[in-house]
Amino acid sequence: MLTKFKKIKKREKIKRNFFSIIFFLFGGIGIILITTWLIIGSSRMGQKRRELDLRINSLKEEIQKLQEKEGSLQSQIFRTKEEEEEYLEKVARDDFNLKEEEEKAVAVIFESDKEGLNQNQKDNGFSEKESIWQKIFQGIRNFFISQ
Repeated sequence: MLTKFKKIKKREKIKRNFFSIIFFLFGGIGIILITTWLIIGSSRMGQKRRELDLRINSLKEEIQKLQEKEGSLQSQIFRTKEEEEEYLEKVARDDFNLKEEEEKAVAVIFESDKEGLNQNQKDNGFSEKESIWQKIFQGIRNFFISQ
């Protein structure tokens, strides 16, 4: 009986050793697989991080270039507004004969221009065939010329 008991103990020991060996074997393989998976994931994340850092830097450079361009365009807008005001003032003075409140308008008419204008009217026959609007305009012009 004792020998049987010893044999059973030996068998149980061998079974325990076999199960412990299998457990440690699969546990070790599992730990190796998990560690490998974590290392690969970490390297992939590092690579992705480097790519995103490069993209961030390129976008920052692009933002800086666009801000510089915006600044130059803003300065052109201000310059354009000033030029526009000068142009409008010039057109108002030259084409529409407008003046500022403090200014006095002076018309200079040369006698040779006045005689040439009268002669051209006679040559072209404007005095006989003028429309009503031409006569009104001529009357207004003569009024301002005589003053």
